[in-house]
Amino acid sequence: MATDPKRIELHLDADPCFAACLEAFELRPNSSHLIEFCRFEDRVEVVVDSNAGPAAIRLSRSVISQS
Repeated sequence: MATDPKRIELHLDADPCFAACLEAFELRPNSSHLIEFCRFEDRVEVVVDSNAGPAAIRLSRSVISQS
């Protein structure tokens, strides 16, 4: 049975010290950035600037135990 992901949002100023993805900060240096973390049963996803549509940066990492 699928469950809804656990979701965390961060809003960051355009300071490269906070960069999750330097490319996003270089493209929009004067904007704030929305970083979303979603935890699913099998993976964790990070989306930088999800409101940027296809320009959003998406990262995914499997969390399935490999024994």
